[in-house]
Amino acid sequence: MVDYSANLFSKYSFGFVFYSAVLIVLLGSLTGSAYNPEIFNNKRLVFIFVVAISSIALLLTQFLNQKRDFSAVFLRFEVTAVLALCALGVSACFLADDVMRALNDFCLMTGFVVIAWFIASQFRDGEASKLIDVCVVLSCFYGALFLLDIALKISTWDFGFSLMNPVVGFFHPRFCNQVFASIAPLVVYAFLFQASRFKFLPLLALFFIFIILFVTEGRGFALFFTLTSIVMIGLSLENRAKKLFLFIVIGLLAFFCTQLIGYLIQLQDPEASQFAHLTKLSTSGRLNRLWPLAIDQFFQNFWWGIGPRHSYLAIGIEAHPHNFTLQLLMEYGAIFCSVLAASIGLILFRMRAFIKEIVIRRSVGLAYLGSILCAALYSQVSGVYNMPASQLVAALMIGVFLSEYRRYLSLSPEGLVGTDVGKRFSEAGLKFTSAKLAKYTLIILALTGVALSLKEYASRDLVEDPQRVYAPRVWNHDF
Repeated sequence: MVDYSANLFSKYSFGFVFYSAVLIVLLGSLTGSAYNPEIFNNKRLVFIFVVAISSIALLLTQFLNQKRDFSAVFLRFEVTAVLALCALGVSACFLADDVMRALNDFCLMTGFVVIAWFIASQFRDGEASKLIDVCVVLSCFYGALFLLDIALKISTWDFGFSLMNPVVGFFHPRFCNQVFASIAPLVVYAFLFQASRFKFLPLLALFFIFIILFVTEGRGFALFFTLTSIVMIGLSLENRAKKLFLFIVIGLLAFFCTQLIGYLIQLQDPEASQFAHLTKLSTSGRLNRLWPLAIDQFFQNFWWGIGPRHSYLAIGIEAHPHNFTLQLLMEYGAIFCSVLAASIGLILFRMRAFIKEIVIRRSVGLAYLGSILCAALYSQVSGVYNMPASQLVAALMIGVFLSEYRRYLSLSPEGLVGTDVGKRFSEAGLKFTSAKLAKYTLIILALTGVALSLKEYASRDLVEDPQRVYAPRVWNHDF
């Protein structure tokens, strides 16, 4: 048992405490009542704040606790890839029509990597399991608020279309689905493998996730969450049929509750089609408009792209493609994306022994692998890596997964060397100077993005347009 009377920072790392607090802020404030949207609009300021704190903390860990420096796990080709991607990304910015606009976005997006790197360096052994508990509890808390909001509106017959009013806050289908694409697989893992200290809370949290899924009619989220869950159930060798049956029963129970909510709504307005307004909100025209335009702009700017944060800018559409792969191709071009794809492929190849082990042992790393997989798949039809709340949560999950990989390397020295080239590189006694250079480059770029974003915030005209958001990728109330 954990002694909760002890000082938090003596039991947990700063990274765990800080990012648990960030999750609480995100899920607590996004109900709309805690913050004025004119001041805290679209949660981008939280992302900027976290990038700044992570960058500074990552610099401090370099000098105060070098043993936890994640740079030590990198080999030469990975460091070269990071530096090459930074150089190519900055080059794409300077080739764009609006250089400062592009730099703002690219530099702030490097903060995504800085956040993951900081978490990978900071999380202690066992904290990945404790974060699953945090996500289970927060899922129950958010689901309870979600149902309470519905109950209050139905009881007062003041429903209308305000249930998912994006001005109110978090109860917008895209927010729910994008954030829970990263959180839901952790809840499924806790349910399947009894990985939570709270015996029945994972069942309740899973029920709430199904409620959110059915009410918000998140088709893409439903598809990829179901696929990820089925894979995880398939990996559960003990009582597999029983767990699948219970999973289906919870889903059906949530579905019937959703139908009851729709019936109560129709009592007020017989012509209401349950949640038809949500379907309209969640339709972005991606298939017949955004994707064809993205492909066309990619081929017109094949090698270097049109520049970060320039999606559809030339044709006057404020949107992103709702497909992260298409977005990267369109904005950064074929050269950058080829290097990125090759780098990810090589890193995954070197992690193959670690991935095989967590799959065979069903260890906690499997939960975060499922989270990354679900969010990555869903990002192909939504803005998971675009919106600030889901960006933060996705970066957190990737960072925790890397921290588990770091732990695996520390327990299996052969995993670090991996190849003869890696062995010679490790045994040469080098201090990984190039890896530290890559880290400093990312931190400098991330802090530059923070400065440019804060400058952009300071320059906006709150009197003329108080609801407008000028931060990267996010427009009025997130859509």
